[in-house]
Amino acid sequence: MLSDAIARSGLTLERVADAVAARGGVLAVSTLSHWRSGRSMPTRRGSLVVVGHLEDVLGLESGSLRLLAKPAYRGGRPTVESRMSPVAASFSKGGRVRELLGEVDMRSDERLMRLSQHDRCRIGPDRAKESLLVRQVLRATEDGADRFVIAFWHDTSQPLPQLVALRGCRVGHVVRDPAAAVLVAELLFTRPLECGETIVTEHELRRLAPAPDGAEDCYGRSLRHPTRECLLEVDFDPDTLPVRCEQVAEPENHSQPATRRALTVDSDCRVHALANGFGPGVVEIRWTWS
Repeated sequence: MLSDAIARSGLTLERVADAVAARGGVLAVSTLSHWRSGRSMPTRRGSLVVVGHLEDVLGLESGSLRLLAKPAYRGGRPTVESRMSPVAASFSKGGRVRELLGEVDMRSDERLMRLSQHDRCRIGPDRAKESLLVRQVLRATEDGADRFVIAFWHDTSQPLPQLVALRGCRVGHVVRDPAAAVLVAELLFTRPLECGETIVTEHELRRLAPAPDGAEDCYGRSLRHPTRECLLEVDFDPDTLPVRCEQVAEPENHSQPATRRALTVDSDCRVHALANGFGPGVVEIRWTWS
């Protein structure tokens, strides 16, 4: 809502901050930028007063932004609602994913900036997903970040995969709901990070269950936070190649139209999609077999 309201106003972030100051508030342009992108939330009492000025500056109904900001913390701890992008919540398992996220420690989630997300999905000769390798580059925005949380789900009831930590992390608390086909897990760093420190992690999901109809036709990444670089790769079996592939990037809440781009399978039987400065939203590679 805030991002859309600023865009409609035609004002720069600097002019918005100046208008808030003219009403007696103190708002740094960097803070406003973080609120707009979703990297941080206005949760302190003084910040909520500033949000009231923002509503006035942007011509919004009184209380509309504050209503979104207030639930972000209860007793000083982020709630699940503040951590889970509407993108993820919109999927068929969104409600159950939200419930399981409430059973793990996500306090570090707001202390991490996603610099790079690299997913490599392997499709076997039976046209089913075999494995998913995930590499991330993260930067701590505050002292103390010591883990990140992943969520995986099937749209239909299927066996859950095996989670393996490969580099820069180890598997912590894992919550599984086999009936709903949802898995949520903590991946713990070797030590807490200091503000500004970066870390590279790798983990893999193995023994992915085949699609119910026997053939996969897409792989996607739901980004809950703005990410500087999101790279998706799909490796196909040389004897079983798709006839068409495309990249689809869709911002959350359909705030902007989805973008589409045709992709070509290379000589290594691989296709990739790159999104820079994207999120929250969904990036997908889609393909057709015939």
